[in-house]
Amino acid sequence: MRFTPCHRCDACAGVSRNDAELAVANLTGGLFAALDNFAEALLLGFTYQQLLEEMDRGLRKKMNTVDVSAFHAVFRECARDGFVPLSRTDDLRMTQGLVDRLLAKNILSMRPNSTYTFHDRHVANWFRRQHAATRWPFTWPLTRSAA
Repeated sequence: MRFTPCHRCDACAGVSRNDAELAVANLTGGLFAALDNFAEALLLGFTYQQLLEEMDRGLRKKMNTVDVSAFHAVFRECARDGFVPLSRTDDLRMTQGLVDRLLAKNILSMRPNSTYTFHDRHVANWFRRQHAATRWPFTWPLTRSAA
């Protein structure tokens, strides 16, 4: 998705095309409310890197309150495939309580086609960064990968 300034609102004024494209690609995706918040923060003097670090801190706090590992099978499958079918929740050891907490904290979203996805682009990229940084050597079900 490419960012095209609308020239109809104050939020777009003063935001560089580069910053806007970074935000759409890595943080907000198509969530216009998140993009508006990003634009407002830039206009207040924050940098893209500062906002990314702040969003990362907030997501780590959410993960701590949900009390689930970033390497839970649901996150690995969602990072790999982009979604998790509702029918896989039992196989992935997702209790209803865990699902409710992940939805309430805007870590996962449920789609009308009965799948779970990451709530937004930042959440998806955060999990992908976590998994890439640790070079997770296992596949599901727990067997050693060839890599």
